[in-house]
Amino acid sequence: MEFLTLSTVAQTDYVLSGLRPGEKGVVQGLTGQASARQRLFEMGFVPGAPVKVVRLSPLGDPMEVVVSGYHLAIRRRDAHCISLRSPA
Repeated sequence: MEFLTLSTVAQTDYVLSGLRPGEKGVVQGLTGQASARQRLFEMGFVPGAPVKVVRLSPLGDPMEVVVSGYHLAIRRRDAHCISLRSPA
């Protein structure tokens, strides 16, 4: 599997942790440790997958997202490793 490098991610629009409820994006790549990237990949955060933030917990962590039609709760520190681009 191939993932984006930090230099490539720096050129992206934003990361998942920066979205507010109702905002959408498309997964562009993953950063972080290999084990964390693999776990996120297995959860459905694959390049090209649509993502929408549904809501945030009262303290802002975790956040509920919909990725490829599945509702997931994800920690902000993990969401920060998911780079996004604007939906087409």
